[in-house]
Amino acid sequence: MPQRSPLSAYPLVSTASADVAQSVVSRELADSRIRRIGHDNPFQFDMNGVHFGDTLIGWNSYHSDTEIENGQVHDTVAFVLGEMNPVFCMDNDPVVCTPSTAAVISQSKMSIRRPARSSVLVLRTSYQALERRFQEITGTQPRGRITFQRNVDIMDGPGAQLRQTLLYVVSQLGTSDTLLSNRLHRTATDDLLLTTLLSIPNSHTDLLLRDARDFAPDLVRRAEEFLEAHATEPIKMQNVFEACGCNRNRLYRAFKQHRGYTPYEFLQSCRLQASRRLLLSPSVTDTVSSIAMATGFPHLGRFAALYKERFGESPSDTLRRSR
Repeated sequence: MPQRSPLSAYPLVSTASADVAQSVVSRELADSRIRRIGHDNPFQFDMNGVHFGDTLIGWNSYHSDTEIENGQVHDTVAFVLGEMNPVFCMDNDPVVCTPSTAAVISQSKMSIRRPARSSVLVLRTSYQALERRFQEITGTQPRGRITFQRNVDIMDGPGAQLRQTLLYVVSQLGTSDTLLSNRLHRTATDDLLLTTLLSIPNSHTDLLLRDARDFAPDLVRRAEEFLEAHATEPIKMQNVFEACGCNRNRLYRAFKQHRGYTPYEFLQSCRLQASRRLLLSPSVTDTVSSIAMATGFPHLGRFAALYKERFGESPSDTLRRSR
């Protein structure tokens, strides 16, 4: 009797059409183009998957040798467990999924080589969701983009914990739909997957692992809440001091001690996030200039430089891709 595929109760597609496969992968994982198919076996693509909110657990398999090309991956972060050594070539750097290692896909131009009958299990989320979870855990926004180690050991340490968590959730889905049907379980699973993904080696691991005693006092949190609420308004730092009932020196000292950045840098980060949201979901009349002005950036050149430094692409590229 053939072995059932993971998440078989949650099929997304089973197709002999490369065009259909390409469409589903682009929708569920990342923008993709199937560029070559081997001739030894007929093409067949199968994919199962479950959405928890901000996360997707997906399994897929190619029946024939297949090469897939992705555009620049900006808004997706994925942890991939693979059989038969699929190769993910990220920015010309090949990363192989082996029995002891997984691949982490994030912010790279990528091509994939999938051997015939190879399958992968993927945990996928958006970069925005991961950054939001980071802020919930640490109480602060990341300094620069969170970047991950591309090849992760899954036999020991955080990589092994993420693998075990992923396989546990898959096994539970195979016996019951409680994780999906119960709203609290679904939310808790979503948070667990995001948190465990953040535990694998990345550029902000030190911040994520810091002692709880280092968390900021109420003064800093009040200032950040005020700045977030009024980020796209023409506010001045004096407005922040008045809202918090303190002077400039006291607030800046608190930010330096507990955050490592200034209140103005936090405001700038909030405005960049606001501009990112608008560029990803633009109206018909939106332009880079109108969005920059609407989110508190009167100088377009400065905005473009800050945006590219933060998100790895120009605002015009984001707007073009969104449309």
